[in-house]
Amino acid sequence: MAGLGVLGLAIWRRRRS
Repeated sequence: MAGLGVLGLAIWRRRRS
């Protein structure tokens, strides 16, 4: 389930932009 963590981090970082 590492892919989910990477994807979540990418979206989280984009939202926190």
